[in-house]
Amino acid sequence: MRSHGRGHQSSADETLAMYALGSGLSSVVANSSWQQPNWYIDPVGGVDTAKGTDAAHPVKTIMGGVVAKWGTLTPILPQTTTLHIVNSETLEQETVVLSPILVGGSNLVLLGTSAVIASFSLGSVTPKTQTAGGNLLLAAGFTAAGLAAGMTVHNTMRGSSAVIDSISSGVATLTQPIADAGLTTVTANPAFAEDNMWSMGDPVVVMQQPLLNLKVFSPSGGDSTVGYTTPVGWIQDIRIPDITGTPGTSSTVCVPNGCGVMLSRCHLESFLDIDAAAQFFGAYVASSWLNGGADLISAQLIGGASNTSLLQFTTLMGASVDCDAILHGNVFVEGGENSSCGSAYIDSTLTAERGAVLVIIASFDGALLWGPGSVNLLGPNSAVHNGTGASWVNCLKVGALTIEGATTASKYVLGTWTDGVTLNASNLQSFDGLQNPRTGSRFSGP
Repeated sequence: MRSHGRGHQSSADETLAMYALGSGLSSVVANSSWQQPNWYIDPVGGVDTAKGTDAAHPVKTIMGGVVAKWGTLTPILPQTTTLHIVNSETLEQETVVLSPILVGGSNLVLLGTSAVIASFSLGSVTPKTQTAGGNLLLAAGFTAAGLAAGMTVHNTMRGSSAVIDSISSGVATLTQPIADAGLTTVTANPAFAEDNMWSMGDPVVVMQQPLLNLKVFSPSGGDSTVGYTTPVGWIQDIRIPDITGTPGTSSTVCVPNGCGVMLSRCHLESFLDIDAAAQFFGAYVASSWLNGGADLISAQLIGGASNTSLLQFTTLMGASVDCDAILHGNVFVEGGENSSCGSAYIDSTLTAERGAVLVIIASFDGALLWGPGSVNLLGPNSAVHNGTGASWVNCLKVGALTIEGATTASKYVLGTWTDGVTLNASNLQSFDGLQNPRTGSRFSGP
């Protein structure tokens, strides 16, 4: 961090220096580069010695071109600061670690410039059918060269985006489309809206996010604006690799402290570890493709898909899933605060264990856990709770229900326990839930 004489300090620098001196500490002077609102990073054509403050003079890397100018991994940013990633890095070109301190209602934004892979009109569209034997959103027309799972599909007529979850014979399985306003408006309290109107003939653009070797993202903040819309560390349209080439083997860690965090329209090959426990602000992963799986602590998964490689898992602890987030493979609901489900799709096994509780509760698109997968409870005192106030038949449409692996449980009616009741949504509704009295594991409510 550069040091300046007092005659060269701004008023903000003087305030900081005076505070330090009044505390009996050495004078600390802010680096003037902390006050730069925009940085441009071009891993292909940039030079780290360039100023990097406009698109015509980009730096090559974040660490060598921006952090080196900041002089610290933890700059104090008094204004919203945007790092524009205009091209893809190569694998392990650098190791990006960012821990900025956000003050004065400021945000930090990592914004990727996605490359257009193809533009065309959708072929026939099959809307999602939210049942155990139903289907996710399907759209034909994905025949152009270079299209792949994890890419963002932007519907230019509807103003909404989805992610390609898979492609087979030109037909793409897509994640739930979400209005772009909620995915691109930088705020600690984003407003999401599902778009269920994609139709044949809609013009779309398929885009690939630029690769960034992000390892740790740990913004700190406070000093929020009215309405708690800031501060937030915002990552949008970025692709994060796994250094081993095997999805979910390496990890990307995101630990906010006193601020919000958002990953929007991102593509991760690494395992995503978000720990937002005890944070007042929200932590969101929206319309993103988590190929390597995720561990979500007090975070919200909005749309998108997780564990698409089927090599890892998704863990929820005090977390929530909504907007028909696609949960592939094994899903574990862990103890601590209750986790919640607005609407989500499972294709394998969701297990609530060690006292964990998953509450199904109405949110953006009703309240429904659905798909061909199964739900299992492992005691003691693990539960799925119907918090909708409505029928189990309407909020739980999955392939199978088990408690400690058993397909039957006990009902309690007028002081009498009866064993051997088949676990299904109809019986849950008839008997206000079913349980294993020995372990306390239960489907409860409404």
